[in-house]
Formats: sequence, structure tokens, C-alpha cells
Amino acid sequence: MTKEDTISLCKLEKNQLAVIVAITAGDKSAKRLADMGLTPNTHIQILRKTLFCGPIEIKARESNLILGKGLAKKILVKKL
Repeated sequence: MTKEDTISLCKLEKNQLAVIVAITAGDKSAKRLADMGLTPNTHIQILRKTLFCGPIEIKARESNLILGKGLAKKILVKKL
């Protein structure tokens, strides 16, 4: 997989399916995301999003989660 295959979670469209490839956050944010079940190889779906990468609602591991812009930008995904 090349870097061109990955995009920020913010760039996905509503109802788009993807898999998490990497978390580019610091230790504290990465732990917070891991505690929510957002780790590499986790499949996600975009449920709702606002303009300009505001809060995003996703479905991951049978749970609905809302992520702010800062955390969402630190999650790199590959479209499915």
C-alpha cells in the first residue's frame, strides 16, 4: 500500500466505507482513539458529517461515535 492509497478520515463522503490504516496522533490522542476501538484494520462507515471536516459521526465495531475535526484528521484510512 502506498501513501497515495490513504486519506484523512475527513475526506470521506457520507455512507463511505473504509478501513483505518494508521493513527498519526500523539500518545494521548492515540490512546483515546484506541480506547474507543479505533485502531488500524478497523472497518468504519461515515454516518454523518458537517462541512469543512467538523464533527463526524462514524460507525465502528457496532458503535456509533462522534469525532471532532482534530481527531478525525489524525486518522488515515483506505476506501473500501
